[in-house]
Amino acid sequence: MDGLKLCRNIRWKSNIPMIIISARQEEAVKIEGLGLGADDYVAKPFSLGELKARIQSLLRRWQRYQWNFSLMDEQVTTYQGGLIIFWEKQRVEVNGNTCILTAKEFDY
Repeated sequence: MDGLKLCRNIRWKSNIPMIIISARQEEAVKIEGLGLGADDYVAKPFSLGELKARIQSLLRRWQRYQWNFSLMDEQVTTYQGGLIIFWEKQRVEVNGNTCILTAKEFDY
């Protein structure tokens, strides 16, 4: 299965943030990938700094639409697959289990 088919299959089942990283730089391929539901398209070569910035930007936008204020007005983001991020407490849970992260790990 190629990356574009994978993108389509993921988008059918999930609304998770998705960035395509590809060696293909043709405009038509980028347009097709974005049209299939990718949120961004990064063509190789790229710097790790650029990739990090794009991921952070995408997650910022994603979080704005995922806030769940049901738990004592705390900012919580829930993802499919059991991932929950408690932003103010800097705590992460996966399937009900708390993950111990350093402050630096949480920032990423």
